[in-house]
Amino acid sequence: MLVHYNQMSDILYYEILDIPLPELQGLKSLKVSFHNSRTEEVSVHNIRLPKQCTVGDVINELKGKVELSSPKAELRILEVFYHKIYKIF
Repeated sequence: MLVHYNQMSDILYYEILDIPLPELQGLKSLKVSFHNSRTEEVSVHNIRLPKQCTVGDVINELKGKVELSSPKAELRILEVFYHKIYKIF
């Protein structure tokens, strides 16, 4: 019998990981939404990178996953929290 917040249950939920747990603990998971120039959402990517990576590493990873309008196009990353932009990288 499992107890959670004073409620008893006999159901156990679990997740099957696609990589070993020690390796997963060393990674940071990011959800990145890619928008075009007209602010339309084109795609959503879940990226796992080492915890010590930089914003430049995230941009380099995204360049391989998204289609840019031209080869010289630049990517910007915006940090958004509760529908407000906090940082522009």
